[in-house]
Amino acid sequence: MSNSEYLKRNAAPPSWMIDRKIRTYISKPNPGAHALDRALPIGNVLKQLGVAKVAREIKKSMLANEVIVDGRRVTDPRFAVGLFDTIELPTMKQAFIVGIDLKGRITITPTKETKHKPCKITGKHVVPGGKLQLNLIDGRNLLVAKDSYKVGDTLVLDVPKQDITKHLKLEAGAKALITSGRYVGHTVKVTAVEGSMVKFAVNDTTSETHKEHTYVIP
Repeated sequence: MSNSEYLKRNAAPPSWMIDRKIRTYISKPNPGAHALDRALPIGNVLKQLGVAKVAREIKKSMLANEVIVDGRRVTDPRFAVGLFDTIELPTMKQAFIVGIDLKGRITITPTKETKHKPCKITGKHVVPGGKLQLNLIDGRNLLVAKDSYKVGDTLVLDVPKQDITKHLKLEAGAKALITSGRYVGHTVKVTAVEGSMVKFAVNDTTSETHKEHTYVIP
């Protein structure tokens, strides 16, 4: 069994909601857009949703029926899905979104919104020709003409076309999801941004975290 394709279940990230006593190994997502502890292979998700029970059935089902992630069809059971990715199963007339719960575990919940996706800006730099390239949290890169964006802001994209429909700034008054730490999974109100730290209010309490753990949402 290839080490590149599987993990021992007891070595799987705590964010994966799996029964560690049923099988010794579990599929590992392909490297790419999402970090290992923030991603699940789409095949495991389909098992969780009851589409099929074993790997062979998953692969057969994905080839026979459409599985759409962020507006594009995928056929690889190890394709990685992560935070705010949408999964459509047209033959079942169902759609789901990837999230996190209050324990930092990856969740798959029903959704009706599959055309717009919030993507956090994780980096930016000027490319030859003078345009600005924005690096997004899910591995996307966008070229923009004006420098009105900051690392930590969120772009709402029309997927799969990648047109920017909204620019959500990381600033006082913004709504944000906390992605790590004591308040992981909580939706909070940003009260101030000071350097690399973000102050926020949640449940009548004030706290702060690093920008890296704050995700502005619509």
